[in-house]
Amino acid sequence: MSKSFKAFIVDLSILILFVIAILLWLIFSKPSFSSHIELRSRISQDINDLFKAGVFFTFYLIILIYFIFKDLLNISVGKRIYNLTVVDRKTGKEAHWIKKILRNVIPIAIPGVIFLEFIMKFITPKARFGDMIFDTEIRENSKIIVD
Repeated sequence: MSKSFKAFIVDLSILILFVIAILLWLIFSKPSFSSHIELRSRISQDINDLFKAGVFFTFYLIILIYFIFKDLLNISVGKRIYNLTVVDRKTGKEAHWIKKILRNVIPIAIPGVIFLEFIMKFITPKARFGDMIFDTEIRENSKIIVD
């Protein structure tokens, strides 16, 4: 199993943990319905629901920002563990920041691509769908060409 595949599995595991946390939060934060409706309790419930929606949105936004910018900011847990980085295939140098972001936006922006990425990772462990589109690959930091 290649280091890039192991790093992919680590990052995928983090994504799954985030999703499980969101699902558990949604399950256990169901609004309570009372048999009597009073204006005060209704307002309190509305505020409570808004707070829950705000927490959900904030949590989702943090996940989204992490997965889009993880390679740009070099905070990808999997790549840090295995000392890997995203490089341009043609030059062998570290990929441009736009390519680093766009290769991570593809699975988020297009529904179903995350599953396609997972399947393709078994076929070609060194490349993801975003890597193929933007001509990038994952390499060890020691194998990067420096100016």
